[in-house]
Amino acid sequence: MAGMAASAFLALTVLTTSLESSKPQYLAVLQAPVGGVNWLVEVDAKKVRLRPLSPITVGSGKAVEFWTKPDGAAGPTSLGLVPTDQPTEMLLSSLPGIGPNQLFEVTLEAATGSQLNRPTGPILAVGRAVRLQ
Repeated sequence: MAGMAASAFLALTVLTTSLESSKPQYLAVLQAPVGGVNWLVEVDAKKVRLRPLSPITVGSGKAVEFWTKPDGAAGPTSLGLVPTDQPTEMLLSSLPGIGPNQLFEVTLEAATGSQLNRPTGPILAVGRAVRLQ
């Protein structure tokens, strides 16, 4: 009986912890320089999710690259090439950190991505992270 109670308590603790860690802690709404909202960035305790809200088509030989730059960082960090028609998830550890006012953007790059460790193509959408309570 005590073993079953301990197992139930452990299961409830794991479930509660996993539900709490999946709540977004930061949110960024990325907007196109001309037009509406294009992307949503959600950051929880374990992962980052980039979600296209209005899928776009890029031309042949082009790709969309996801970038971030924490406040005070010397330059942006590429988070890789991303599809434009489905959400992309990555581990939080792939970011150079996370904090309020952190810049997120998506740019149009060559099919292989930027070769200069910084965006080279036009900005498709940009926004800053806010901490959720």
